Amino acid sequence: MSETRKWRIGDAIPYLTKTPITKTQIVMYTGASGDFNPIHWDQEFAKSGGYPGVFAHGMISAGFIAQCLTDWVGVRNFRETNLRFKRIVWPGDTLTCGGVIDGVEKGPETALLTLRVWAKNQKGEEVTSGTAKVSLPASTVE
Repeated sequence: MSETRKWRIGDAIPYLTKTPITKTQIVMYTGASGDFNPIHWDQEFAKSGGYPGVFAHGMISAGFIAQCLTDWVGVRNFRETNLRFKRIVWPGDTLTCGGVIDGVEKGPETALLTLRVWAKNQKGEEVTSGTAKVSLPASTVE
């Protein structure tokens, strides 16, 4: 955790903004994920399906939300996400991820935080949203 402070319900977590998504990044994710659906890498195939071109896998925005959380609390304190994909992420979109603390279960040594999380495009539209759980030392949570 990069900050020393007391977290409480209603606090926003630190944002993560990703540079514009590129076609190369989408193709690289295709290989890394094993999801070779041509709608993500073949321009003509995507157009034949009625789309203006290729678009990112939904899991790219999910990965960015996970990065936002792990940048904040560290990998060891990341517990889970439950996400819904709401909009297509196009090449050229810039995504900003964040969230708000929605609940706290405080124990003697650790606290389990429930968050509302999201990824928004440059227009402020949510492309992915849902919930997440992270743990923090109880001393850092009110």
